[in-house]
Amino acid sequence: RDPRKAAAEAAARRAGYQAAMGPAGGRKLGGGGAAVHAQLGPREAAAAAAERRLRAERFAREHGLMNDVVVIDDEDDDGGNGAGVRVISPVPPVR
Repeated sequence: RDPRKAAAEAAARRAGYQAAMGPAGGRKLGGGGAAVHAQLGPREAAAAAAERRLRAERFAREHGLMNDVVVIDDEDDDGGNGAGVRVISPVPPVR
């Protein structure tokens, strides 16, 4: 097997892995880069974030991801170990 070809294939694999993993050191979750946020004032950034949350909630409801709400209750009402789980269903619709 040709060593140059093997090295080129290995380099291509590494480049693919690095592209999938993102930059070294990671990146800020939800960060679109400083340039995106620098263009918006605080009020506009808050409005954009609220709109993203609303879209995410609508998506989750449409795809059945919010049919049940699980409440983890650490109060010791029943004399048990203090870790109770309640399921509240269904979630009221968003207006």
